[in-house]
This record gives sequence, structure tokens and C-alpha cells, in this order.
Amino acid sequence: SRSAERALIAELAQASTAKPLGRRLVIVPSLRLRTHLLGRLARERPAWLGLEITTLRGFARRIVEGSGEPALSGAEMLEVLVVRLAAREPALARPLGALTDGFAGVGAVVRDLLDAGLGPDHLEPALERVAEEEVNFGRSAIERAAALLRVAVDAREALLGLGLTPDADLFARATALVSSDPDAVLPGTQLFVHAIADATGVASDL
Repeated sequence: SRSAERALIAELAQASTAKPLGRRLVIVPSLRLRTHLLGRLARERPAWLGLEITTLRGFARRIVEGSGEPALSGAEMLEVLVVRLAAREPALARPLGALTDGFAGVGAVVRDLLDAGLGPDHLEPALERVAEEEVNFGRSAIERAAALLRVAVDAREALLGLGLTPDADLFARATALVSSDPDAVLPGTQLFVHAIADATGVASDL
């Protein structure tokens, strides 16, 4: 909200005045909000010494990499993998394959499933639960839902096989590191959290 934004800017200005050479990090949930906030701050004053704005994903990656672990994001490759995997699923390929960008919506659903923490251990129970709804939604809808679950899990495993980190795994690992030693996270940096209530799934745990 605008009131929250104004409050954040006031806090940042106060912190900058109190400690001009201090390091300050603002964490926001999305790249779009980061871009917006950068523009808003630039209109307030020409320079903010020691201030950085990062997304929640960027913050998680920084935590994991700071622990000495690799954290190569698989977000961009995920889209490619989803299209390839979805094309192999008849229940998805039949209605979507001939459409321009027909699998674009599949990518959004897969991201949501992975952000919710879906992994190989959850696949069989999830498929069983979906199958129970056939009487309510019909066989075609159930087959599509099952295909989406398989694509999500297969995409996650493919990312890991390429040495890339699915966002859900990145957030989970960062959360574990913060929980184990909160004081070790970016020592000497003042943290500000803005609009993180908009985060969903595993990301909200961080």
C-alpha cells in the first residue's frame, strides 16, 4: 500500500541520517516491486548511500551462497523444461499443443505447485487425491491435473540434475540457515522487509 511505502521511505531516511555509512538492505517479493521502489526512492533524493533493494529470491540466494553452498537459480530454465515435459503428456498436448504459447499457462501452474513445496515424495499421494475427484470433475480434467503434477515433479528433478536450484528448494534452504543462526545472516546490515505478505508458498516461510 502507499501508506506502507511512505512509512518505509521515512524509516530509510531516518536510518540514513542516523548512520550515513551503514549498510541497509530492503527485501521485496518481486522484481516488479523492486523496480517500482527504486524509482520511488530516486524521486525522493538523488542518492541513498549504502542502500540496496533485493527480491526475496535474491535474498535467499545470498544467504545460501554466503554459507558456501551453490545456489544457481533454475527459474529461467524451468520454462523450457515445462514446455518439453508438457508436450509429452497427451492430456496436455492434445488441447494445448496446437495453440500459440499454449503451454504458457502450464508454466504458471507448475511454478505454483513447486512454490507450494511439491516434490517426488508428494506425487503419489497427490495423484491419488486427484483421482478421487473424478466423479466431480470428469476424467479429462483429472487426467490434466495428474499430468500437471507429473510435469511439476519431473521439472524439479530435471533442474536438480542440471545443477540448478528450484526456487522452492532455495527458499527452504535459506529458511533453514536463517533458523539455525539468525545472527550470521548479513552481519552489519540493517534489514527492512516490504510487502512480503504478498509472498506465497515456501517463500513465505523465509
